[in-house]
Amino acid sequence: MKLETKLLVILGCFSFASVSSAMDVTPIQGKNSFSMGFDIKEIFERPVGQFRQIMIPNKGASTIYFAYRTQNMFGYEMGYTWTDRRPKDFNVSIGTTAFGATSGVPQTHTVKIRLKETYFDLFAHMRLSKSVEAKLGLGVGYVREGFKVITEFTNVDPLTTALHSLVGRTAITGRVLVGGQWFVSDRIGLRGLLSFENLSAIKVAGTANKTNRQLMTNAYTISLGLFWTFYGREEFEPL
Repeated sequence: MKLETKLLVILGCFSFASVSSAMDVTPIQGKNSFSMGFDIKEIFERPVGQFRQIMIPNKGASTIYFAYRTQNMFGYEMGYTWTDRRPKDFNVSIGTTAFGATSGVPQTHTVKIRLKETYFDLFAHMRLSKSVEAKLGLGVGYVREGFKVITEFTNVDPLTTALHSLVGRTAITGRVLVGGQWFVSDRIGLRGLLSFENLSAIKVAGTANKTNRQLMTNAYTISLGLFWTFYGREEFEPL
């Protein structure tokens, strides 16, 4: 991990300790609780180096997850996130050099890149009112990238070969999250989260020219979602 990631993790650990000393960490749902949820997200990142030519900045994403809440402040969540595949055109002329190759013919390449992540998060909660809780989380993600390159014509040259040989490599990332959730009914709640993740750990291999390049910067994410609790809450008292 880079220095800024380590500092955020350390800050998160101190925050966990602070939350644990809160006066009221009794879960709103009372006894142990299972829940399922769906989030929509906007991931704020920037491609780096030559990937600026084939990848758009920022991505929309969706998440489905399964969560378990203990009788105290802690909860656990496992989920799966996938981003959109908004395309970007890469127009090259004769002599264009990228990814270790030089184009010999004019071409238009349409590139679509999707990130897929399986993650596990540990959350601490602090009850703020009868139906609102603050959330602080630390987690780990397992990220994979998928590349799809569509070439306008069938002319094959070194740059076309290099683009079609790009292969995403899996990466393990760290995550820090902060936000809150609001139980709007006996079983249904809304939540919002702001998170940081060191997506700069993602590398891309170019099998044609044996390259190994960083794909993007670290990312900040805003997410909003809906969840359903399906194993008991005691004494629900709405605001």
